[in-house]
Parts: sequence; C-alpha cells; structure tokens
Amino acid sequence: MQPDDAGAYNNRCIARRLQGDLDSAIADCKKAIELAPDHVYAYYNRGLARGVKGDLDGAISDFNKVIEISPDYVNAYYSRAVAQRALGNAEAALDDFRRCLELHPNAANRAKVEEWIAELEAQISEP
Repeated sequence: MQPDDAGAYNNRCIARRLQGDLDSAIADCKKAIELAPDHVYAYYNRGLARGVKGDLDGAISDFNKVIEISPDYVNAYYSRAVAQRALGNAEAALDDFRRCLELHPNAANRAKVEEWIAELEAQISEP
C-alpha cells in the first residue's frame, strides 16, 4: 500500500470494519482523512465504524461532515438518523429519515424508514 494513498486507507478501513477490527478501521479512516481532508467516504466509513463501536456521538460527527461536504449523500442522512434514534433524539432522527425519502423516494428500505417515521412521530406527539 502506498503511504500517501487515501483511497487505499479508506478501503482497508472498510475491510477492517467488516472483520470487526474497529480500532484499526477508525485509524485507517483517520489516516485517509489526514491525507485527503474532503474524503467523503473516509468520513462515512469512520462514522460506521464508530457507530458499531458504540461511539454514536462520534459517528454523528462524521456523518455531519459527510453532509457538509456532500449534501445529497443519502446514506449519511440514513446512518445519522439511525444513530440519532438510538440516542433518543427523535426530532433529529425524524428530520433525517424524512430527508432520506426526499433524496431517494424509491429506496429499497422505504417501508422500514416509513415505519420509523411513524414511530418517531408518535413518540414526539406523546404528552
């Protein structure tokens, strides 16, 4: 692997995350970001690894950066919504799930997203 290849570090991050080596995955994505500060996929993949590790605030921070760089990256909204929902941030999760459907109305997981939207709307409307 070339020591200055951000894409290679990002790819290894994905492989390590899938193998369950989350600390190494996060380190690889961090290196990719150091080499290419606007590497959307490195932020996204680090966010996924952080989420799996239980660092939901860190994951949300990475997904925020993805959305800042690439405002139409639907997977970042979806992943951020899932993290927000897990943290009990119903309104933030609801906004992101709605944005997912705006960006990708024919998503394969549309029924599940709609189910979560209904659940969150009911939760928010409870006294």
